[in-house]
Amino acid sequence: MAGDAEALIRARRVGSRHARHAMFFGLVCAAGIFGLIFGTAGLADLVGDVPAQAIICLTFGPWIAHQLGARAGPLVLLQGWNAFLVSLCVGILSVGVTTFAFSLVSFFQEGWPGAGSFMYAVHDYIGKPFFWVFFMGGIPIVLASAGMALAFRRDSRRSFPGPAGRR
Repeated sequence: MAGDAEALIRARRVGSRHARHAMFFGLVCAAGIFGLIFGTAGLADLVGDVPAQAIICLTFGPWIAHQLGARAGPLVLLQGWNAFLVSLCVGILSVGVTTFAFSLVSFFQEGWPGAGSFMYAVHDYIGKPFFWVFFMGGIPIVLASAGMALAFRRDSRRSFPGPAGRR
């Protein structure tokens, strides 16, 4: 029984670590894409103009990834679920929740009180960020998920005996 509890704790730690690394990889890719489009001055202006959104991306995003990764680790490492599909779900959920959180900042600052229509504000300040984040970030999300899945497979073979470790 103690071995099962220790394996669960290790699987949660491993999942959390892989998800946080994937999220930071995604954040670096996002900064790189934004920097290529708008230049480094545009990236600095974005962080300077909306520091609350930058703080959300750099703190809340990795925290969400940590929480989801801690739940994904046991699924992949102990129960033998498909590492890529679980990693892709973690990536999409992490990015989606983070996007929603940083969209709410501009929605309440600029959108809802002054946009006229509530639905127009939802479209402009919540819907459009989702579109652009997933449109421009779709490939980096898949790449980060693939890297996370490979890390899960490596750790599964190395440290977790049982159904997941035999693959």
